[in-house]
Amino acid sequence: MTTDAAERHPLAYLLAVRGTKAEAYLLRVAEQHQRMGYGQMAYRKEKASRWIAGVYAPSYHTQLAMAALEGIGPEAIHAHGWPGWLLLALPDHTLFTLPWTTTGTVHALEITGGPVDRRKFLITTSVTLGATVAQWSAAAPAGAAPGQPAAAGRQRRLR
Repeated sequence: MTTDAAERHPLAYLLAVRGTKAEAYLLRVAEQHQRMGYGQMAYRKEKASRWIAGVYAPSYHTQLAMAALEGIGPEAIHAHGWPGWLLLALPDHTLFTLPWTTTGTVHALEITGGPVDRRKFLITTSVTLGATVAQWSAAAPAGAAPGQPAAAGRQRRLR
């Protein structure tokens, strides 16, 4: 895996934003894993490297421990999947939960104002697009305003 690809992974980005080494983060996850009653967990840095490379994904219990450590509910693991839910731990995570409305869009633009960080843009774009498409599919259909030529034409054909 190239360095650029590793930097786009949410876990690598989270560690970089926080200035945390993989082994130190995994130690905290292992302690949380133990506190939650899931038993001991190895915390060598190679484990995080494999997750970032996509060779392995953390077990469900490990993801629960990570989510608890980040203050994220377990429903996010199901809603966003690995590694997408990790983006909710970033400071601008509210972008992923904004409603698909004009107000939500304006709020997202207000949050993201300023210079664009290329890596952050690449990371957040895929998850944001996924969340947007999910909200699109769940949104109520917008009806055409009465009196529009297209609507009038359809009504005549239906009669």
